[in-house]
Amino acid sequence: MSQGQPEIEQLDADDWHVLRDVRLAALQDSPECLGDRYNYEKGGSEQQWRDFLRKRTRFVAMVENRPVGMISVGEGGWSGTAAITSGWVDPGFRCRGTGDALVVTALGWAEAKGLRQVFLRVNEGCEGAQRLYCRHGFRRTGETRRLAGGRLEYEMSLKF
Repeated sequence: MSQGQPEIEQLDADDWHVLRDVRLAALQDSPECLGDRYNYEKGGSEQQWRDFLRKRTRFVAMVENRPVGMISVGEGGWSGTAAITSGWVDPGFRCRGTGDALVVTALGWAEAKGLRQVFLRVNEGCEGAQRLYCRHGFRRTGETRRLAGGRLEYEMSLKF
């Protein structure tokens, strides 16, 4: 595997197969952080994957035409906000700036849209993801949600 710096690309509906590949890899690698949805999502049709791409803005980190990370961002639940709803980096590319590049890209997208605050949720036990988001200024809001299996999910936010 090459250890070069990834290029960050925005996916469109015709890139549905790229989203499928990276999302399924993420779900297999990190179900504790992304949810146990692999068996459900692996059977998704081309149309379902295209619909995923229409609902949120998706960025991937690519190295040698292979996706090694992803982040999803879109408008939040109320005016002036954005939400990061999914993020993952291939284990071979962690601690090499890939996650940082993806977060910076998602924050740039939100700022360019004139959004003033970004929210996300991080599962208990996903300390690497929490450290990544904290490095970029995210802080826990104090809101939590109990997940199936008893673990907590922490809400985090960043105001511009």
